[in-house]
Amino acid sequence: MSQVFQKGTLFHVKEAELVITSLKLQQQEAANKYAALKKQNLELHQQLDQQQQQHQQQLQHQQLQQQQQQQQQISSSIEDIEMPTVEDSITSNSSTCSLSANANNQQQQLKNNNGGTASSKWAEIAAKPPPPPKNKTQNTKKSKNTNTKKNKIRTTTNTTTSSQQKKVVTTIQINKALSALSAPKTTHQGFTYLYYQSKSRISRKTQRSNLTSLGVNNSRVLDIHYPSRTVVALLVHNDYREEIIMVLKKHGVSNLPDYTPTNHTTISDPQFKNLSTTEKSSLAIEKHNNRLVRALPFIRDHIAKAVARFFEEQSWITKDQLDSFVQYHNNKITTTISNQKSL
Repeated sequence: MSQVFQKGTLFHVKEAELVITSLKLQQQEAANKYAALKKQNLELHQQLDQQQQQHQQQLQHQQLQQQQQQQQQISSSIEDIEMPTVEDSITSNSSTCSLSANANNQQQQLKNNNGGTASSKWAEIAAKPPPPPKNKTQNTKKSKNTNTKKNKIRTTTNTTTSSQQKKVVTTIQINKALSALSAPKTTHQGFTYLYYQSKSRISRKTQRSNLTSLGVNNSRVLDIHYPSRTVVALLVHNDYREEIIMVLKKHGVSNLPDYTPTNHTTISDPQFKNLSTTEKSSLAIEKHNNRLVRALPFIRDHIAKAVARFFEEQSWITKDQLDSFVQYHNNKITTTISNQKSL
């Protein structure tokens, strides 16, 4: 029994030693993790300090640039002031010298005529000193007057240009107000997508600039997306449909009236080549739905709700998607209004 008891105690002691070693290993791992986290924290603090230093340096550089610009403006304004030049002073001195020489010649002639006497009134007139030359202060006054005239001309031109800009802005505002208060051009309200061929998927900004260069009113194009690789879709109001078709036809660009983005032929990705026709059609409908849901937040606020309701009427989006977008749109409007009131 004693031997069995000793063996049991030895077994328990070994188990305890194993537990102690495992705990030590865990403690060592925790210490290593703590050291690594501490090192990462130090590196993050160093990065933050470097970023703050760079930000301060950028601010100082911007302040120096502003000071240099102010100094350049001051120097340019000083250069605009017309100071009397050396040539002006030389001409004034030469004019005084010539006047004094003429006076001396006249006095000498009078002396010769009157027998060397200068008692007559003509001698007294000849003996008067020439008028002093004009001071530099008068020249500077003239230059200042000319500079003030130039500045007045500049200010008048600036005011005229600003008034012209104001006139342009007011005409645009008047046109917008008239279009908002005028009756609709057609009784058929709603929107439509027009589809055109496209060589590649260029950015929407570039596509809008291309449409503007062709004479399209860019504000009437509500959305631009690519339902397939070689087709671009333009969302317009029904009032503008015929006009944009005619404008683009003048440049030889015709629309695709028979194109449907939910057709199975729009799925041209090789990874879907093994799908059946019905599967491709359902995939095309799903992709069309995703494109329209992504496009709604980027449509202008005053018309986005109407476009969303039109999409829901055409069964392009679901009722839940319409409700979620309307809630998002209302929250966006309330936040913008509250921000404007806080300003």
